[in-house]
Formats: sequence, C-alpha cells, structure tokens
Amino acid sequence: YRMPSKFGKIKRCNILQDHDSFKRNLNLYVLGEDENEHLTPASMVVKNNLKTWINQYKMINDTVDILDGKIINLSCTITVASELNVSKYDALAATLNEVKAFFSRKFELGQPLYIVDIYSRVNELDSVADVISVTIRHEAGGLYSDNSFSVEDYISSDGRILYIPDDSVFELKYIDDDIKGVVK
Repeated sequence: YRMPSKFGKIKRCNILQDHDSFKRNLNLYVLGEDENEHLTPASMVVKNNLKTWINQYKMINDTVDILDGKIINLSCTITVASELNVSKYDALAATLNEVKAFFSRKFELGQPLYIVDIYSRVNELDSVADVISVTIRHEAGGLYSDNSFSVEDYISSDGRILYIPDDSVFELKYIDDDIKGVVK
C-alpha cells in the first residue's frame, strides 16, 4: 500500500506464506481498481513495478510471488417485516438504504462477511419490526468475475458468517442491482 502512486496503485493485497514451497516463499495477492471503483486484477505493469519496489524491502532469502487475488461477486436479498404503522414502501426503502450502506465499504482479502451484522443493523431501523431472512448468493459470469465459489461450502453452520479463502475478496459489484428486498 505504501508503494508510490507513480508506479501504480494496489487497492487490496494480502501476503501469505506458501506452505507448499520448500523455500521461504511468500505469495502476495493483489487487486487493482477500475475507473468505476470496481475491483479488478492488477495490470502486469503494476505487478512488475511492485516486484521491483518490494525487492528493496524483502529479506535476501525470501522469494515473493505476486499473484492475482480472486474477486467473489455477491448479491443479497433481505426479507423484513415492517412495523404495523409504517408504509411497506418506507420500510423497504429504509432497509435497502441500510443494506447498501453496509455493503458500500470495501472488503479486504480474506475478510469474512458477518451476515449477523446485517440483521443487527436492519433490526435497529424504526420502520422494521424484524428481519425474516438474509440470503447471500454468488454471482458469476457476464459482467461479474468468473471465479467459482460455493456459499453453502463457506457459510458457518449457524448461517451467521460467510467465510472466504485468504486469496479472495467479496464484492457487491452493482450495489443498486445486487441488493433486493421484500417486505411482508
């Protein structure tokens, strides 16, 4: 992150020891950002500049492989019950705004999604009586990344946390389209 911007910009990175290596090999996973502020693989120019820049700081015996991080695109559907004296449209608008605010922050590589935080934030809204369900889905292909990911394989047994591999990052690419709500 401290590399001077004249050499390019790294938006997300995570460094991990390569346990399959016989040497002290480190894997540095990096991602850049496009003009729409969506995560994207870093260009070869940026990765080459990063390799040159990082060589002055690494230990002599260390080897660093610079690899692309994986982008896992998600979508979210939330179902809530509105308070009796509140319009369902107002409850839906407040719910969608709160979920969009939650997902507007960018995740770090390897950072899990705490689904329970969505429940907590939306349940605090005056217009919402209760959150009935939060459904997270993986989006792939077309305008989304082609990385494979199974929500069912990475969700905690109680459904509160969605884990992710350390070389991957969650992203809601089109926040207005990828968040849907239902009010009952």
